[in-house]
Formats: sequence, C-alpha cells, structure tokens
Amino acid sequence: MLVLRPHIFKGFPEIIFGFSTKFGPGYESPYYFNLSLSVDDDEETVINNRKIFFKSLGLTPERAAFQKQVHGDT
Repeated sequence: MLVLRPHIFKGFPEIIFGFSTKFGPGYESPYYFNLSLSVDDDEETVINNRKIFFKSLGLTPERAAFQKQVHGDT
C-alpha cells in the first residue's frame, strides 16, 4: 500500500494526514485496499486494512477522523 502525504501539511506537525491508494500485495479487484464500510466488502477485511493504514501513519483507528466521499454531479 502506498500512502501519499501532501506537502501542504509539513508546516503543521500536529496534523497527521495521508491518502491511501488501492494497490498493495495480495489485494484484488473489486475492492483492492478498501477502507470503507459503506460498500459490500468484508467488514473484517476493511477493519484490518484500516489498522494497516493507520499504523503506517502512526495512528490507531480510534484517533482518526473519517469523511464520506461522494462521486457525483450534484
């Protein structure tokens, strides 16, 4: 899994931020490295993916904020 960290946050060490990507060893279509519980992926897999992602940032899931991303034209 690749984590992208925008340079804009370098001036704010109190903010830990990163974008996950869907690619990583052992991750396959259609969900890849899914972090969302709002799609039809296996809940245990998603929770494990979140643990891996947050660990890479030095966080625990309990210390994270989540957003709901919507793709649409409205």
